[in-house]
Amino acid sequence: MTLERTYFEIPSAAGPVVASVLTPPTGSNHPLVILATGDSPSGSDGQTWQQLTPRLLARGMAVLLFDFSGLGHSPGVYRELTLTVGCQNFDAVMEWAQAEGEHDRGRIGIVGSSYGGNVALLRAVDYPSIGAIGLKSASTFLPEGYQLQYGVELMKSWGEDGYSEEVGLNYTAVLDSLFHNTYEAASRISCPVRIVNGTADTAVPIRHARDLLRVMPNASIFEIEGADHWYAESDEWERMATNIIDFLGAHL
Repeated sequence: MTLERTYFEIPSAAGPVVASVLTPPTGSNHPLVILATGDSPSGSDGQTWQQLTPRLLARGMAVLLFDFSGLGHSPGVYRELTLTVGCQNFDAVMEWAQAEGEHDRGRIGIVGSSYGGNVALLRAVDYPSIGAIGLKSASTFLPEGYQLQYGVELMKSWGEDGYSEEVGLNYTAVLDSLFHNTYEAASRISCPVRIVNGTADTAVPIRHARDLLRVMPNASIFEIEGADHWYAESDEWERMATNIIDFLGAHL
């Protein structure tokens, strides 16, 4: 299914964010699900978001897709992306969702993946209008995730050089993350949260998801045995998507 999107800009402290809203064809007063992508340069054009969006629309939920600075359709420099920049982008999108649009402003949900999940965990506590959060392999400590993905030697050279062509980011992405306590912020989120993680994920180890479950007051977990960060084998992606969409449908 090709998504016909109309783009608009939302100003943020880190520069404008490009977003689009898609609404179900029938009914009114829809809940709104905001998609917070991972840090892949393709952003909201990635396959996960292109496939997840029509499924959410079919369940009667409007969808707001946006790109963090330097990703997808948003201006900015990808190599300068940090958690702080992502949080500033997220705040701007949430402020828009609470004041604009045709959706029910009392029923806002979040789907956060990897980097975007980390941002959602850091910022959601400040937005009581968020009624439910679905997390797809949400990062909780980026430095360890980078080291597991790229190895100790690359981390060393990355820190020394200040930039890694392989990662595509300045080392400030690591340094900035050290000033954010994801688990502390997550422990103060009271809305229902569904954590989905593969047991073979090397970017977001399953123990991170299990520890997240332990500190969050209203969270549940769906583990997919043998799945890695991409959910690319057999029916892994389908199981992940169905679980998150069913969860949001039940709570929004």
